Amino acid sequence: MNERRATQQSTRLDRLVHEVAGVGALALVHIATAISFARVFDRWAFLPSLIVMVLVAHTISALIRFLKVPFVLALPILCLAVFTLVGHLALASTLRYGLALTETWKSLSAQINDSWNLLGNIIPPVSHQSGFGLVALVSIGLCAVLADSFAFRFAGRAEAFVPATVVFVVVAAVGMDRHRVTLSAIWISTVLAAVAILRARDRSIEFLSRPNAYGYRPALTLLRLSLSGVILAGAIGIGASMAGPLLPGANDEAWLTTRQNADGRVLEPLVDVRRRLSNPTDQVLFTVTADRSAYWRLTSLPLFDGATWTIPNSVLNDAGGALAPLPDTTRAGLDIASNVQRLSISNLAGTLLPVSYEPVQLRAASRSLFYELQSGSVVVGGDGLVSKDTYELVSSNAAPRPELLGLASASNPPSLASLDTTYLEVPDNDEIRQLRGIVSDLVDIADTPYAIALDLQSYFRDTFTYSLDVPNELDGAATLAFLERRTGYCEQFSSTFALFARLANIPSRVAVGFTPGEVVSEINGRSVFEVRSQHAHAWPELWFDDIGWVLFEPTPGRGAPNAGYTNVPEEQDESTPIPSPENSTTTTTAAPLPNDDPTIETTVPINANDEANTSSGGSQSLLTTWRWPLLIVLAFALWVVVIPHIVRSFMSRRMTGTLLDPWRQVVAFYEFQRGPFNSSLSPSEIAAVATSRLWDDDPFIVELSQAITEVLYSGRVMDPHELERWTTQTNRYLAERTSRLSRGARMKIRLSPWVIARLTGAHVAPSERIQ
Repeated sequence: MNERRATQQSTRLDRLVHEVAGVGALALVHIATAISFARVFDRWAFLPSLIVMVLVAHTISALIRFLKVPFVLALPILCLAVFTLVGHLALASTLRYGLALTETWKSLSAQINDSWNLLGNIIPPVSHQSGFGLVALVSIGLCAVLADSFAFRFAGRAEAFVPATVVFVVVAAVGMDRHRVTLSAIWISTVLAAVAILRARDRSIEFLSRPNAYGYRPALTLLRLSLSGVILAGAIGIGASMAGPLLPGANDEAWLTTRQNADGRVLEPLVDVRRRLSNPTDQVLFTVTADRSAYWRLTSLPLFDGATWTIPNSVLNDAGGALAPLPDTTRAGLDIASNVQRLSISNLAGTLLPVSYEPVQLRAASRSLFYELQSGSVVVGGDGLVSKDTYELVSSNAAPRPELLGLASASNPPSLASLDTTYLEVPDNDEIRQLRGIVSDLVDIADTPYAIALDLQSYFRDTFTYSLDVPNELDGAATLAFLERRTGYCEQFSSTFALFARLANIPSRVAVGFTPGEVVSEINGRSVFEVRSQHAHAWPELWFDDIGWVLFEPTPGRGAPNAGYTNVPEEQDESTPIPSPENSTTTTTAAPLPNDDPTIETTVPINANDEANTSSGGSQSLLTTWRWPLLIVLAFALWVVVIPHIVRSFMSRRMTGTLLDPWRQVVAFYEFQRGPFNSSLSPSEIAAVATSRLWDDDPFIVELSQAITEVLYSGRVMDPHELERWTTQTNRYLAERTSRLSRGARMKIRLSPWVIARLTGAHVAPSERIQ
């Protein structure tokens, strides 16, 4: 009676372990899916609520199954539970008596609808407190509910991961390039581990209750199989994360975000400035060998509509003329220096070439170049920039002295070619009217355009701070919000400075490009700069009569080279990752400049979403640095997990399904310890030798030898139940004997394919003569 009760308790424990293992495996998959939302949201504050949703949804699903509620009733109950949990986690103010009722539903629907309307017009990261956070909560909750039903009600292991896969793929498609490799490796490893655990769980308890070759009970057997699956999944995940970046094209990320419309290619440089600042990698975008450091300028954006800075099609359509004219070197008050620069492209894409402003001479180019004088843009023909392209140009770096700028006016700004507009144009709305008052107070004392520019620059540099970790601002009052917050990134500083300058009647525009980068060597007195994604930058340029466009630097922590008139020392962000060697240098000859260029429109939402301050570069750098150690660990893990299973599976095909199999396993185990038996010995003689040499006072091998002798010589057919009893006893016997072996011997049993093959008993043993 006690034995029966103990067996029942053991069975209940085994079933509980199976249930917890299965539910836990699915929960881990959905937690990994929740973590992948880091590519969408601006901070990690979103994660706790998603994890709570996963755990509660799986717990409720398991409880309903335990109560044997039919699926037709369970599904609406679970959906209602998810809705209620969303209310408690994100819409607590709409609850009534702790219940999610009509008010909660209206709020949920409204916020999700607002988020849907923003799709296509919003760029991650977004706030998790918006409707997108609610979408994440609902999707994760429904994933948990559906996965539980597929896995445990309909025995669909593959189908259980379909909802999570859909969510993960959508997040990867719409999210930013943040922790891409790490998140993918975590998710793939978790899914594979869950598949392995579910496979082990789905084996019947009756099968698992038989002690295997290692003598474990069902719960321990499940844990062992699950651990093997987890190790294998982790090894595959690490391998995928290491192999992925090595695939052709994996690292060819475009610097400019490009999409296609009816008018041509649409480029979004400022949006990508923010993305590259927040997602730096150790990849070198391009290398510049130059006489002096400079801001490597891509283009300028002259049009402002209150929310975006743009460059129209017609401006870059005119590209193809001569480079900028040589400046008058005899003019007093204008310090002019020639800057010869040789650019080698590594991982920069797009059609705009980064050069020091203004380029005046082309010496060599891998591809045809066009020049647009008004914006100062050098446009690359054909397919644009390609890795290992090289370009050599000469720029004239003109730095006006403060006394010259102090005397200069700004009353004769240029007009944009073929457009009825100027660099002073601003929209007429409530925000602009409020900003006029702010600007008037800031520049009340200043009496020259140069003095106004310095006052505006000091206002931002002295009273604001630089940060990527700022809230999202999408409405028409984004600039006012930035002024109230007094913190932001370079796009916001350059945009607001340029707008303030226009409100003070100084022509302005926003330039985009890169800070100088990192000096890595010197060649014949010329510096070699490596420019990475974190060097992306934006700055304002102001017009001064008879001088031209002059840059200023309102962004704290940044300072342009050779720009002493700004009263700002040269500086840039030095928090760069460990550089990796680049070897992309080719020699080319000069190419002629064509007369036309494809239509390009640049759309730049200045006050779009703000980038979070965590990058994915660290994970890629870690994988690069530790590639070989990780490969060794991966190979060892695959050997430990995969090879034994393959060998046992192959050798099991040679087993007879009779009592010979347990007998051979016992004989093989003895030979593993003490060497082979004499081939002339009978089973009873083998048992006598074994007990005298190693297994003294051990009746099992004697009993087994008597049983095999009876089967072989009497011709008796052993009953299947009796054969199963002998198999079970043999497995327990070998497990107990294995536990007595030295650690080295146990390692051989685990790792050596030859030992594993022999211990299956499927090899030719000394007892072959009696088969």
